[in-house]
Amino acid sequence: MTLVLTGGGTAGHVMPNIALLPYLREYFEEVYYIGTEDGMEKSIAERYGVPFMSAEAVKLDRLNLLKNFKIPVVLPRAVLQAKKILKEITPSAVYSKGGYAALPTVLAAELLKIPVIVHESDRTLGAANKLSAPFCKKVLLSFDDEKLKDGKKFVYAGIPVRDEIFKGDGDTLKKALRVPAGLPVVLIIGGSLGAQGLNECVYKALNALTSFAFVIHITGKTGISGLEKENYRSFEFVENIGDFFAAADAVISRAGANAAAELTALNKRIIFVPLPKTASRGDQINNAEYYA
Repeated sequence: MTLVLTGGGTAGHVMPNIALLPYLREYFEEVYYIGTEDGMEKSIAERYGVPFMSAEAVKLDRLNLLKNFKIPVVLPRAVLQAKKILKEITPSAVYSKGGYAALPTVLAAELLKIPVIVHESDRTLGAANKLSAPFCKKVLLSFDDEKLKDGKKFVYAGIPVRDEIFKGDGDTLKKALRVPAGLPVVLIIGGSLGAQGLNECVYKALNALTSFAFVIHITGKTGISGLEKENYRSFEFVENIGDFFAAADAVISRAGANAAAELTALNKRIIFVPLPKTASRGDQINNAEYYA
């Protein structure tokens, strides 16, 4: 049997798919990934040995509503592209992690009568998963208090967590970064795309932070990566996140559902700084409230 994975836009829509790979490969001879050519899902899928195929996608823009006028033009074209790919692969099912990159594949699968299962990481359904839900056999939920849970279509399943995060080597990383002995490590993460507001706050408070802790700052695309100062190192993105988690005595993080699940599974001390409603639908605030 063949399975198609889809989902993208941020690492939160990709990494849970990756977490399932060792188990999916026990049941499916072939696993493919469909996403956007310029999305991070491509590089991540290829890094984990999953054949990748691309289709266009269009994102709902909550800040610049005029950009949404292109959705009726781009989305049908993207669905046709995804449909062509699915016809070539002929999968037994499609598993979607949501995000704007997943929607064309879900709609194409519905047109071809291919069963679809969707997984929602956040406490409430995202826009793509809301649109996908009517066409799905099952919608898997990550939170056990979700009002949609009915045991039929909407089912509580939890969040897949990568095995590799439990195998991190914090001591080796601290030696590589030359962390002074006895100094606590604070890891600051703004999400896979970064968090400009959080990054700017870190820069303003850097002298105070580094006076009592070694700061490891994962900036994403919106920060200054590659900086080396006394008791401070910055990176745009890291692949060996398990080592960074293991090295950290405390973590300051956005409240994306997957990061929150991983950090709490590791029993880390966490300060959540959720993405505000001005830049999202408020899902990270809901996630943070649940974990609080």
